[in-house]
Parts: sequence; structure tokens; C-alpha cells
Amino acid sequence: MAVIGGVRMRPLQLIQKVGRTRLTFQIQGNLNQACYSVVDEVLTRSQGGPNTVHLDLSGVVQLDLRGLTWLLSLERQLGMRGQTLQILRPTRQVKGVLRMVHPAVRPRARAVF
Repeated sequence: MAVIGGVRMRPLQLIQKVGRTRLTFQIQGNLNQACYSVVDEVLTRSQGGPNTVHLDLSGVVQLDLRGLTWLLSLERQLGMRGQTLQILRPTRQVKGVLRMVHPAVRPRARAVF
């Protein structure tokens, strides 16, 4: 694991969990400039799936502007296909970044699966 600018850079991992009525992707690591290839992967794997795609961010260590751009792009592209994106279990760091752009994100909000 590399350290850049005092931040531990963990390689991004995408884990897919398929249930009878839901499709969940768990992301572990850093959501930053290295995550753009994951957009295509999530879009490919969710094609023809449930209307709601769940993104579990409980394993995300760092979210920067590029990662935020990725999340917004993913939400937009899923919306164009008639699907919605639901974020589950964001870490405190992720909640802080999300609150900067969307103040309605509640610090204690938690989805349980």
C-alpha cells in the first residue's frame, strides 16, 4: 500500500452481491482518479438488473473530487437507463464530502441490509 501526500492509497476493489431483488456493489479502497474504469464495470454488470443499484461505501477510505465526479456520473448514466443509485453505509469521510455538495445527507443516516 503506497502513501501519497499522507494518504494511504489502497487499490480499489469492487465486490458484487446479487440477491433476488437487489444488486449491490461494495467498493473498498480509495475513490479517486483510479476509479474511472469501475464506472464501466458497474454499468456493465447492472445492465438489465433491478431498477435500484445499491453502492455500499462502507469500505471506502478516501473520496476525492474525482471520486465524487465518478459517483455523479454513475448516477446520471444509471438514470438514463431508468435505474437509480442508492448509496449504503458511507464512511464518515465519504459523508463529509457528500455533505459539501448535498447538505441533505444526514450524518447518522444508515441503511441496513
